Amino acid sequence: MVLIAKTVILISTGVDLDLQDDESHGFVLIMYKFFNSGALAFDAEHSRWLEEKNKQMNELRSALNAHAGDSELRIIVDGVMAHYEELFRIKSNAAKNDVFHLLSGMWKTPAERCFLWLGGFRSSELLKVRSNFTLSSPIASVST
Repeated sequence: MVLIAKTVILISTGVDLDLQDDESHGFVLIMYKFFNSGALAFDAEHSRWLEEKNKQMNELRSALNAHAGDSELRIIVDGVMAHYEELFRIKSNAAKNDVFHLLSGMWKTPAERCFLWLGGFRSSELLKVRSNFTLSSPIASVST
């Protein structure tokens, strides 16, 4: 039954997940994405951004292999920099809609998530820092 529900949701939302995953975890994740349009919008924008980034990187590699001049390389690099500015705008909008989706890193590749974990990044630590800041701020001590 869960597999049927996952298939229907996958077809209706276009979410591409491995159906061999843990059934309950995958189902909850798909339902969350299905009902959270902000997360879906970010995932779609991020996928589009990645495709464009790959095109730009190929263009830059081609220019380097062709020994392009500095002015041509500057134009390509400026385009890449503008493209990364767009990524920060997309992430900013996503944080306004659903900061937990952005922090969870589910939009990252499995390798990126692995390296974040190995590197010590835990999104839950940000919540601890936020709660400690709120409790120890001077405004909180004045108001009590």
